[in-house]
Amino acid sequence: MEFRINVYNGQKIEKTYVANKYDLMMGTAEDILALIDIDKLSGNLNSNDAEMEIFKIVLKSFKTFGQIIHEIFPELTEDEYRRVPVKEVARVIMQVLTHTLSELSSVSEKN
Repeated sequence: MEFRINVYNGQKIEKTYVANKYDLMMGTAEDILALIDIDKLSGNLNSNDAEMEIFKIVLKSFKTFGQIIHEIFPELTEDEYRRVPVKEVARVIMQVLTHTLSELSSVSEKN
């Protein structure tokens, strides 16, 4: 799976980083899972409450997400990271989580 992230200078893309592979490490997965209240998210939430819970998770996760982005794109400097749009970070994190869940699913199907 290919991961991409753009660094901006104003409204223009200054640099694009590309990574072809990333394996989510157990420690990072544990950090992410520790931030998520599964019971709250799996309950009967209306869309506003669900959005608020997800927003809380994102706020608590900034440091962890930054660590994941730097693991995927080790050449990305801290200054460049500060010029990456939040929506791009969120897209890459979602790709990582989706890819990881897909891999876990394929492993469990083989067993």
